[in-house]
Amino acid sequence: MTDLRNRRTNAARAWSVAGAASLCILICAALGAAASAVTVVLTPATVIVSPMNTFGVEVMLRTGSQPVDGVQVYLTYDPAVLQVLSATPDATALPIEILPPAWDNATGALAYAAGILSEPAPSGDLRVLTIRFRALSPHPGSTIAFATADPARTTKVSYSGAILAANLTPSVVTVVSATPTPTSTPPTTTATVSGRVVLQGRSDHSGALVCVGGLSTTTDASGVYALSPVPGSYGVTVSLGGYLSATCPGVVARAGATTQLTEVTLLAGDVDGDCQIGLFDLVVLGARFNQLPPAPPPHLDLNADGALNILDVVLLAGNYGRFCPNPWACP
Repeated sequence: MTDLRNRRTNAARAWSVAGAASLCILICAALGAAASAVTVVLTPATVIVSPMNTFGVEVMLRTGSQPVDGVQVYLTYDPAVLQVLSATPDATALPIEILPPAWDNATGALAYAAGILSEPAPSGDLRVLTIRFRALSPHPGSTIAFATADPARTTKVSYSGAILAANLTPSVVTVVSATPTPTSTPPTTTATVSGRVVLQGRSDHSGALVCVGGLSTTTDASGVYALSPVPGSYGVTVSLGGYLSATCPGVVARAGATTQLTEVTLLAGDVDGDCQIGLFDLVVLGARFNQLPPAPPPHLDLNADGALNILDVVLLAGNYGRFCPNPWACP
């Protein structure tokens, strides 16, 4: 709030100084002779911009062969549509800053005045000021205009004490709503990979983890599974605690089709999870031998009968010396 009050105070002072500068030019004009007409133009004449984007407008003097030695610029704009961000003078032709650029984004007004004391005075196409705006809200055609309501605060061009007749050309800004760029939505076609896993020594084959292309699922009681990855080539892995895992590499999943893998049997006995069945598995199982309900850990109860007994040992012993990956005659 303090910054806004300071800006408005500075703007008010600038307008007061500008009024004095305008009065000075009017007095000088009364003493001078009539001269040729010039044009003060805002360029570009039309601007199309989206909300919150910025754009530049230049104040240009087009005098032809007519020399000029002073200019004062008063602009108005709709502050609900546009806001001034900066105003940068071009001192090439008119190097003396009579009124530094001052603007008020609360009322939508901008003022600037400059001149030259030495001869020869410049003529031709002269850049006076470059203004940077930000568009705020959509509008079909908001005009940045030269102020004309107050005679003391209008745009004037002078030479040798005379006010030159000036044609004033505004700029019209169209602020359009941003239109999202259309994007094509790729088809969501997926493939299906399915099969069956048999857990050695069990009648309930549920719980085996099946992974395909970053997706995963578990088998049902019959050992059946199905996953729907995007089309591509994948490795399929199947695992369960207490069993050697199995891998089927290079499975091609085709769009809109089902790839049926051959049945795989996971071998029981890898109770320590090191991807091999050996002495350490026997030691771990032996330490809990003949454990009765409450149920032992699932990865030790290989046949899932609720007890650790000779049946589990027989399963392990039958696979002694086997390693991962579990044999799988897959495509």
